[in-house]
Amino acid sequence: MVTTCDLARSFPESCSEPKFGFMQGVGPLGYSILLFQTLATAAGFDPLKGPGSSCLAPDASGKCVLPWGNGTKSVSSVILIASGVSFAASTSVAHSTDLEL
Repeated sequence: MVTTCDLARSFPESCSEPKFGFMQGVGPLGYSILLFQTLATAAGFDPLKGPGSSCLAPDASGKCVLPWGNGTKSVSSVILIASGVSFAASTSVAHSTDLEL
């Protein structure tokens, strides 16, 4: 299989493909955020109906929140925070082990 980097041998600085398969989002780690969002949605509740309600109920409002500190935070916000923390951790691990990205 010919890759973009194979075609750009004369301009190696233009090669931007990741060097490792795990960096491309392929495999079980690529689906972990989807699984986390599914579990968070199942654990959350409809803010208009209050705690104990389900975000997945047929009559749900389409909004879903989770308990967060002394209040609540939307599931989408929790997912964005988790993605940012995950990215920071993976970047620091890659940097500390001198992996070429």
